[in-house]
Amino acid sequence: MNAYDEIAYPPSAYPRTHPDRIAAFAALFGLDSAPPDRCRVLEIGAGDGSNLIPMALGSPQSTFVGFDLARAPVERGIETAKALGLENVRLFEADILDVDLGDEAFDYIIAHGVYSWIPEAVRAGLMRLIRRSLSPNGVAFISYNALPGGYVRQAIRRELLFEARDVVGRTAQVAAAKRRLEEWPKPSPAFGRFRNAVAEEAANMRARTFAALAHDELSDAYQPVFLSDFSQDCAEHGLQILCEADPAEVREWFASPAEAEGVVERAQRDDFAGVRFFRESLVIGADAPLTRRPSAERIANLHIASKAVRVEGARFECEGVGFSLADPPMQSVLERLASIWPATATANTLIQDEARLLGLLDLCRFKAVELYAAPFRFAVGDRPTASPLARLEARQGRMRFTNLRHVMVDVDDPFTREFIAALDGTRTRAEIARDVAGRFDLTPEGALAPLGVMLELLARASLLVG
Repeated sequence: MNAYDEIAYPPSAYPRTHPDRIAAFAALFGLDSAPPDRCRVLEIGAGDGSNLIPMALGSPQSTFVGFDLARAPVERGIETAKALGLENVRLFEADILDVDLGDEAFDYIIAHGVYSWIPEAVRAGLMRLIRRSLSPNGVAFISYNALPGGYVRQAIRRELLFEARDVVGRTAQVAAAKRRLEEWPKPSPAFGRFRNAVAEEAANMRARTFAALAHDELSDAYQPVFLSDFSQDCAEHGLQILCEADPAEVREWFASPAEAEGVVERAQRDDFAGVRFFRESLVIGADAPLTRRPSAERIANLHIASKAVRVEGARFECEGVGFSLADPPMQSVLERLASIWPATATANTLIQDEARLLGLLDLCRFKAVELYAAPFRFAVGDRPTASPLARLEARQGRMRFTNLRHVMVDVDDPFTREFIAALDGTRTRAEIARDVAGRFDLTPEGALAPLGVMLELLARASLLVG
């Protein structure tokens, strides 16, 4: 039995794998990738399709193909796609080494959580498959455990495997490892630097779900790599690194013509200094055209979003990260974007100055601005409608929903989940208010105000389609 058949991996969508975000990064480097609303996407190791299916739902004119070695999650994904009435997504069981995709070429290829968790021979097959299947201007997303931080994880992994060495059965082995993590000493000033680094990472592992620990840290294959070695592997398979998928790092992959050959070496030195644990690299064909000089013109046509809020004066905050912005025109841009969130605005409609357009890349470092290749527009209608996927997830009793921005949203409250499931677009606000009033001993008129607040919250969480 496949390990993923025995212990199901938690369903999740991964925002940085979405073609809309990847295409924006490709555009920054002068690569004319396929429009995200009309493209072909392949996911290798697609599991139950929880990453691919939301993309298919949001881009009906695109085609999505995913395969996985484990049968059970694939079957669950097929059922989900069927429940949503999707005809533009295909999930099937296959092995990386013998999968038959015919002559199909894909504009975007996703291999999240695969590269470091497969044997060496399969890893070579993965890279051959990506190169063979990538369209001329295609982009692949490949995530992997990185060194030198991986050495810390390997130290913990070896001890966990040692603790479970005499335990029979996969589930029991992971349970034994989980117990050992609960006993692990917390960081202390009395420890040396390395012991504290191990203790901090053990705390991170302790917080992970049972299934994530089983597959991410205790998998049979576990091979972290240095960025420089990954880059060499790409080169040997006719590929090259474009940049990192993390918006906070995109600027680091620009360079002057004289420095262009050294971007990987520079990033590798940063990994040594920062004890890097994990990377998400965007990869393109070795012969694909790209430029590492930032261009205001290329930024101008992208679509930008922000939910940064002004705290005081020039001080802003976005998702718990604070930063200062001294430029009044850019302060106004952030306030304007926050006022229309979750909608986007085309960069050149708010910013015409070249230096300020380039300055958006600096704001990406604080995750204060998000870049997209396609616009996102939204307004709550008179018959509010939750996304079909959110309604399905609500009916299934899930507590984490995939929103329209491909981000996981926690919905812990049972009433909110029930409320989302009922927003099918068939009822007006007044009709919904009558139902809410009956639940909370309010008049229908008195329920309209809290209903409006709840709809606004769901809209800002990108869970409504209208």
